Amino acid sequence: MTSAELACWRLLEFLVDNPGFKLREELLLFVRPPGRSDYTDTVSVEKRSEIMSKIRGKGTKPELAVKAFLEEAGASFMYQPKIAGHPDFLVAGRTAVFVNGCFWHGCPEHYKEPKSNVEFWRAKVRRNAERQDEAITELRALGYRVFVLWEHSVRDGSFEKDLQQAVEG
Repeated sequence: MTSAELACWRLLEFLVDNPGFKLREELLLFVRPPGRSDYTDTVSVEKRSEIMSKIRGKGTKPELAVKAFLEEAGASFMYQPKIAGHPDFLVAGRTAVFVNGCFWHGCPEHYKEPKSNVEFWRAKVRRNAERQDEAITELRALGYRVFVLWEHSVRDGSFEKDLQQAVEG
């Protein structure tokens, strides 16, 4: 980092720490990089939008790994069944399986809160958890068994013994 860039960052830190400073908004406009609405991110707003648009909600690598395991085990299952709560799998007719991403569902072991747009992400992850709790309650009320697998357990293979219980019913 050049000395000019370092001076800009120090000025920016000062302005963030001193919201009552007169000329604050004018100086922020001067030191904020063009095309960036939030200076804690490392890429432009347009690039971040492009990256986020490529994240899928269905057909993720962890889901496909679980699907391959179920196929190999010879289990009777449906992928993305059209039932209440929208689980990722319905195994042996009465067992609903959710495959949760560590980021999107706030994994207690691996979730790392983003540094930018914090309130948005807190609300988003909290609402995802609430929605899943509602889905689990609804499925159990309908007589389904429910299993929740975390992305990290799929990646390290530790999900297999838990899922074997679902397969054996």
